[in-house]
Amino acid sequence: MPRPLVALVLLLALLGGVLWWSPRAGRRPSTSDSPGTQADAAATPELTALAPPPEVGREETRRPLEGPAPLEFGPDDLVVDVVDEEHLPVAEVRVYLERSPSTGEGARSGVSDGYGRIVFAGQRAELRRTDERWALHDALPLEERVELELSEELLAQPTLDYVLPAGAPLELRVRPLEGLPEPTWGRVELALADRRDRDEDTLPWGALIERGRVRFPWVELGRGWEVTGFAPILEEPTRLTFAGPTRAREGAVVELVLGSDHPVLRLRAVDRSGLALADVEVELEGALGPRKRRTDGAGRFAVDGELAGEVALRIRDAERGDRAGRVLVERDLVPGWNEFGDVVFVPEP
Repeated sequence: MPRPLVALVLLLALLGGVLWWSPRAGRRPSTSDSPGTQADAAATPELTALAPPPEVGREETRRPLEGPAPLEFGPDDLVVDVVDEEHLPVAEVRVYLERSPSTGEGARSGVSDGYGRIVFAGQRAELRRTDERWALHDALPLEERVELELSEELLAQPTLDYVLPAGAPLELRVRPLEGLPEPTWGRVELALADRRDRDEDTLPWGALIERGRVRFPWVELGRGWEVTGFAPILEEPTRLTFAGPTRAREGAVVELVLGSDHPVLRLRAVDRSGLALADVEVELEGALGPRKRRTDGAGRFAVDGELAGEVALRIRDAERGDRAGRVLVERDLVPGWNEFGDVVFVPEP
């Protein structure tokens, strides 16, 4: 083959090799075929639940962020990102913005979204125009209160990190003893079990019961807790002591059964002929005044509190006259239900 032709063939072969290799040499690996990406994903295991005590369940809370995109904000807005010590977002935390020291005037608050973000609209510009000191704080059940003083340096940052200590959510599921009516309202108080005194520094954290649940979005790890439940269906509060979460972001679910820790008498109101007295109000004289309980459709009702000896009961009826009944409490009572059967109500003389 003539030399010029051989040279041309070699040149074409070299050019084809370069064209074939160049796209691959310059292509960036995708996340689907990158060995490094796959290794990183495998090195981040899902958290596993610890074996809980009988009354405690566990829930996994390290999950992908859900819901709408993070809140948008402008240059005049104060943007607070609520995070833990690993700078992971913490949702559902209410943060207060107020003067430091607090005067109770002009305070604002917001709740962190699924990205841990709170936007105080227009507050960055307003705070930079004032000489007063302002701070961020929360009302979480933490022994050491978190508070962030808003310095000029912090206000110059696009967003502020509000850092919480290592913790996890705590959810209380509250229900009455089976057979008790559902309460129309209720509340709980949460306190550290090893700090039972109630001085100014250790006041319990209170919350209303909503649809049988109370959620504390963040509590300290490795602490023992005492929860006290109050509801109008019972005279005595119900208390439960339990161990809280021990692993970061792995929440605890605790069930509180109202009336389970103290005696509750189950009674049925009947007349002389044994007919149930349905939907009537029964009055029990207590140390702090009369207590009232309403019977259900079968005449059943429950009473608790200080119960010993002869307990006098009364049904007030303006039309047919008041009726009285008595129950004798002579045996030892146990926590929870104590069956005492029928109480016969007769007209008062």
